[in-house]
Order: sequence, then structure tokens, then C-alpha cells
Amino acid sequence: MLSTIMTYHQINPTFLDFLFSFGKQDHGNAQDFHYSGFRHETRLTPVRKGLNIPSLNRSGRTIQLSYSLRSVERSSPTEWSIRALAAHHTFDVDHGQSTWIILKGNEFMKKKLMSETTSREPNAPARFETVGAAFASALSTHQILCNWAGENWRWYINDMESEVQKITQKTLSLQVLAPQPPPTLKSRFSRAETGELVLNELPSSVKKSASKKASTIKSNNAAPPGMPTKPVQMTNLPPANLPPDPMNDPLAGDFTFHDLQRIEEIEEEANEALLVLTLNSDVLLTLVKHYQTIVDPKVCLNKLRQDGEELVAQFSDGVAGTLREIQIQKTRVQTLVRLLADRKTLVSCHISSTLETKLLMFGSCTAF
Repeated sequence: MLSTIMTYHQINPTFLDFLFSFGKQDHGNAQDFHYSGFRHETRLTPVRKGLNIPSLNRSGRTIQLSYSLRSVERSSPTEWSIRALAAHHTFDVDHGQSTWIILKGNEFMKKKLMSETTSREPNAPARFETVGAAFASALSTHQILCNWAGENWRWYINDMESEVQKITQKTLSLQVLAPQPPPTLKSRFSRAETGELVLNELPSSVKKSASKKASTIKSNNAAPPGMPTKPVQMTNLPPANLPPDPMNDPLAGDFTFHDLQRIEEIEEEANEALLVLTLNSDVLLTLVKHYQTIVDPKVCLNKLRQDGEELVAQFSDGVAGTLREIQIQKTRVQTLVRLLADRKTLVSCHISSTLETKLLMFGSCTAF
């Protein structure tokens, strides 16, 4: 069916490049997902004129172009998805006949175009009385597609910024403690049969204090004459080789590796958004320049010469507004990418510092 349609309407085969990028794919391993571009085959001069078929209202003097755009739409109340759109347009400059093929994964654009064509607004793309009116309707349809490419990015970036702040805001108020070196003095305790405490390799002040306590312990626990002396049990010694308590895990109250993974995911989403916005800008600029070339008096030798320049100028102004909006969102995404890189570094340093501190504490406990 597709082959028959494209053959009957003489669709340029380059449109298949955009068509093949559609289809169900694994989002983590999508192929040609970001493929975008602009193709055209304009036949206005006598040398490049196509086949003339009066019965089909085909003069052979046509504007034929294809392009692909992307925008972001909600896939659920809390999730976003980048969606693709491919459009093919053929316009006969002598008869004012238009052919459109628009590909999209849902019916949003179909409902949008039907709503616009049934509107009674003066600029609605539903007037075909003259070649000029048909040309204006074609440009209005292009305008709808171009506006879609610049929609919703503001809210999508807002959600990414909010999530980044929620995860990483506390990095600005946290104190990252430097790792403490392990203790250099080791206490070695031994017990003689008499119950006296022998201390080695300790400072003199600590020795005096420990000796005084040991004398007190000996006097208070002295056994009656003739009774064997029992060794004194030392209490409150550090536990040996015990696993860390998950409730007191330093990572539990601050950051986890899941937080770091989520920051990485948001960074990838932001870079993807930056790429899509850049590609959209290139396509829109190329589309405007192409129509400006078409209405050039040296090329436009037909009925469009009268009001074609004014219509294209209006179309250019409309696309320029979308381009300014895209540029603003590109700047926001670039700032977000830099912020993500800085915050990811802070989180990584905090996790590394906490792990080192935990390992040193655990090592100090096992040393006893």
C-alpha cells in the first residue's frame, strides 16, 4: 500500500530515510532514533520541470520537500518521552495542489491539524481558492509542525531541574570530613598471675593513670589468703571483626549509589535534549532558507511572484519566534549539564570520603 501511494504521488525516495527511523525499539539501544534532516527536490525552472499531467492537475513545476523534527510529550503524568515526526510536502505552483504525508507515533498531530483546518481564523490552513491562498495554507501547516518542535521543552527542563535539586541540594550544606589516619599508638595489655596490670608503649601520664586504676582494682578484688587469684575481666573493649551496622551506615543518611546513578541518567537525558534541540534548529533554519530561495524573483516565475515574498516573510517571522524559544531552552539545558557535572563530582567525593572513613573505622576496630 505504501509503495502504491508513494508511486502514485511521485514521492521522493529520500523520504524513506525518515520513515525507517520509526518503529518499536529498545530506548536504551535505539538505532537512528536521533536521525534528522531536510531533503528537497524543487522543480521550478524549465530545465528541471517534471512530467506535465493536466488530468491530475500536475504541471511539473513543484516544490517537494521532506524533513524530520522531534519534540517532548508526556507519556504519563510523571514521565516524559521524546517523540519524532516526519513530514513530506509537495506543492504544485501552477495549480495550487498540495500533497502531505505526516508520520507520528500517536494521533496528536492529526487532531491538531484537523482542528486548525476547521477553524474560521483568517490564517487557518483551509483556503484553496487561489494558488496564493493554497500556498499560504501550506506555509501555515509548516508553521504548526515547527511550533510543535518548540513546545513543552520548558516544562520538561523544569522537571529535570527540580529532580536534580531534590537529589543534590544537600551537597551544598554537607561537611565532607577528611579521612582520619589510623591510631599510631597500640596498647598491649597482659595479666600476670598476681592480677597486676602491665602496660607497654604508653605515655608516662597514661601509665600513671592506668597504674592507679589497676592498684584500686587489685585492692578491691583482693582474694583472701590461701585462695587462688582470679583474672579480672576487661570490659568495654572494641568489638573485633564485626560487620558495620546498616542502621549506622554513613551512606544511609546522606547519599547512595542509586542517587549517583540517577544523576547520571538525568545527565544523559539532558544531553539528549540538547542534541534534539540543536537538530530542530538546523532543520527549521534550512526550511526557512529554502522557501526564501523559492520566492526569489529570479526563480519564482509564476503566480507566486505577487504575494509569495510577503507570505514567506510572515512564515519566517513565525519560525523565528520558535527558534528563539529553542535557543532559550538550549541555554537552559547547557547550564543544567554543567550543574549536573559539578553536583555529580560533589556526590562522588562525598561517597568516596564516607567510604574511606568507614573503612578506617572498621580497620581500627579490628586492630584491637
